[in-house]
Amino acid sequence: MATSPMVELYYDPFDHAIDDDPYPVWKRMRAEAPLYFNEKYNFYALSRYEDVARLRMSRLSDFCMTVVKSLLEQLWAEIEHWRRHVHAAF
Repeated sequence: MATSPMVELYYDPFDHAIDDDPYPVWKRMRAEAPLYFNEKYNFYALSRYEDVARLRMSRLSDFCMTVVKSLLEQLWAEIEHWRRHVHAAF
């Protein structure tokens, strides 16, 4: 019994045929290419929830740290401003 050659994995978010029933493609992506690259549109797609959640949390923590750093820098500048004025008064 001859085995049929495997069809190359292809995902296109603009392909209506895939959109009609995306589950088989998504299942293959999770199994074969959790990080899928589409050459036609030059994008990557994550296909596993855990990977998306981990990246989201990583990005969220990076964003939070950037905001905190910015706020601390502003606060420090304000403290320095008032420290100079108060120090000059004495």
